Amino acid sequence: MNLSSGEKQPNMHNTYFDEGIQQEMVFPLNYHILKLREQQKGLKQVLTERELWPDRRLKLEKARKIMSQQSDFLAQKS
Repeated sequence: MNLSSGEKQPNMHNTYFDEGIQQEMVFPLNYHILKLREQQKGLKQVLTERELWPDRRLKLEKARKIMSQQSDFLAQKS
């Protein structure tokens, strides 16, 4: 995954975290930013929705490390 949304991203399916909270990995058709509608979410967006994005900026490697430690991502088969 890239940090930014809407760029070339792998197609990821929706997931569940924190005891059943569903997270969609694609922006909905009615998203307020037109160019992001139906686009894959980036790491920053995914971590922000999970309240894991810090106030400061993260580099891609650190963001990937945080995501790789999440239980739903650990359970995925590659």
